[in-house]
Amino acid sequence: MISLVLVSVTSAFSQDVAMVGAGLLVLTLLGAWWRGMRQAARALAVFDYAANSLGLIACPHEATEETPPVPPRQPRRLFRWLRDAAIRPVRGRGNATAVRDLV
Repeated sequence: MISLVLVSVTSAFSQDVAMVGAGLLVLTLLGAWWRGMRQAARALAVFDYAANSLGLIACPHEATEETPPVPPRQPRRLFRWLRDAAIRPVRGRGNATAVRDLV
């Protein structure tokens, strides 16, 4: 962190230092990304090993032509519940008899 501050201060005086600092920062970030990808792959290998030892099987990556696509569900049940909630009496609100009376 201190080196980043020093590079930014000296870059005010020289653009060459700024370019070198930016290049080092990019290399550092790429190295961190590469290391993170390696660690994620190792963690995934641990989960795959655990799943295989439990006898689980992997799901196919792509849907086959045999299985039809699942149609999206319509939120009718939610709309029905909201409609009924607007009509239902509200308890403990004085003389208001429904939610629509409160609005």
